[in-house]
Amino acid sequence: MAGNYQELQAKMTWFKAATLDQLKERKKALVCIQGLDILIVYDSGTVYALENICSHEDASLFEGCIEGDDILCPLHSWRFNYKTGSCLTGDDFDLPVYKTKIVNNTIWVDVEE
Repeated sequence: MAGNYQELQAKMTWFKAATLDQLKERKKALVCIQGLDILIVYDSGTVYALENICSHEDASLFEGCIEGDDILCPLHSWRFNYKTGSCLTGDDFDLPVYKTKIVNNTIWVDVEE
């Protein structure tokens, strides 16, 4: 039985991240899913998820501020679009983004590679 559960768990790609109520209050959240630090951002009824670590200086983007559709790195103010993961400050520094869905007030993130 344990082997079957481990196989099933290995195939899972959607994971609970937070509740919508928690995210609406704070606008962003930091979660760890399958060893990945993921930044969750709530914007106008939509939830976005992207890698939390700045690809330029390895800082936590969760500590940065949101300006429009962008999150700014707290170390050097590098700018990333949280909807697309695009780095707007330097070439070849885009961040992975993850699909999200909301089911019964729970935010789910797809970490499929």
